[in-house]
Amino acid sequence: MKPVPGYERLIKYFVWLLQDIIYHAYQRAVLAGKADPLQESNYEKLFTVGMPDISRRDNVNLAKSARDLTLALKDAAALLPGDSETFGRLMLQLTYKFLGEPQDDETIDQMMMEAEESQEEGENATN
Repeated sequence: MKPVPGYERLIKYFVWLLQDIIYHAYQRAVLAGKADPLQESNYEKLFTVGMPDISRRDNVNLAKSARDLTLALKDAAALLPGDSETFGRLMLQLTYKFLGEPQDDETIDQMMMEAEESQEEGENATN
């Protein structure tokens, strides 16, 4: 599914529109003597707008893309003559990127270290 052109701009406009309506409704309440005057008129400082970053449909599409990528990378890994830590790191980075949750190098390092330790423990248990 292709992203809708101008979608982000439309969302930002909609948020501004809601802020403007709320602000002016409050100002009317002030004029009617039902509320205290605001000390600020900057919408950004007056209102906190919380919105999900992506929709459920976007989540499904990201998950499918990540799955497809992971399968392709698994096939590519099978073409290598042996294990490659660099390729393993790349697989992790790309997979998390496609999931929309990129991980920093420290987290990837931790994953790789834990995987190596787990593999060593498994080898030691069989010896």
